[in-house]
Amino acid sequence: MLALMSEHFAQQLSRDLAAAVAKTSPSLVFTKGRRGRAASGTVIDAQSIVVSDHLLDADQQVRVHTSNGDVNARVVGRDAGTDLALLQVEGGSLTPVNVASDPAAIGQVVIAVGRSWSGLVAYPGFITQVSGPHHVWPGFRLEHALHTTLEPFSGFSGGALVNTLGHVVGVSTSALERGRGVAIPMADVSRVVDSLKRHGRLRRGYLGITSMPIGLPVRQRTDGAERGLLVTSIAPDSPADRAQLLVGDILVAIDGTPAKRPDDLAAHLTGERVGQVSVLQLVRGQQALKLDVTVGERSGDAG
Repeated sequence: MLALMSEHFAQQLSRDLAAAVAKTSPSLVFTKGRRGRAASGTVIDAQSIVVSDHLLDADQQVRVHTSNGDVNARVVGRDAGTDLALLQVEGGSLTPVNVASDPAAIGQVVIAVGRSWSGLVAYPGFITQVSGPHHVWPGFRLEHALHTTLEPFSGFSGGALVNTLGHVVGVSTSALERGRGVAIPMADVSRVVDSLKRHGRLRRGYLGITSMPIGLPVRQRTDGAERGLLVTSIAPDSPADRAQLLVGDILVAIDGTPAKRPDDLAAHLTGERVGQVSVLQLVRGQQALKLDVTVGERSGDAG
């Protein structure tokens, strides 16, 4: 009896996995990646495709193989920090994936689906960890990363990680953690895609300071702050310079959020804050001080 039940369960799981792959297949595309590697793409709406940035070997146009034939796609924007790039085709003829309504959970059965030179590929596995938040680059916080039992395969990056219903829980990447199967949850993918559509890049805030964490002596503690960031340099004509920060100032909070580590400051300087005024809470000598600063936008080489 148990053997029959086990066989029935295995057959049902097999059918569910096959159905999930079939459901996702029309929404997966293929393109030739950097150094001739296979690169998958996941269709997120009728005109838009998400691919892996580290495999994208173009800045303007890409030839993409879809389930309905080859099309030319335009590079809308790309971001190395999250390993995501956005392509767009004219006409709105693509078939988007079904996005899972519930977040992925540890122990959940998932399938990494992609396209390689030989066609559709799929590997089943489990979610082993949901980690985060991660400050992947200054000014962007990846809320979660989905770790799996899967090892990256040809066509893995840019493909979809789907549940047994054929609903996508994330976009796979091999760039964020080398040699391991990691996926970016769809909630974070949506945030990145929205910024790439509006700006062509992922905007990140910028003050123009370098700093190091320190403990404050008792006589310098204000409002109960015991730790802060010692300003060690200020870029000329940067937002911090224009706000008249000084080397030696100790930043203890920004907009009321404690700043104990450089990551705390980076996490606060999101793209939404570019052009907005933030309040810096400082200690200068033994004096508590507040300064208003208009947050700038970090360029590719800004410190």
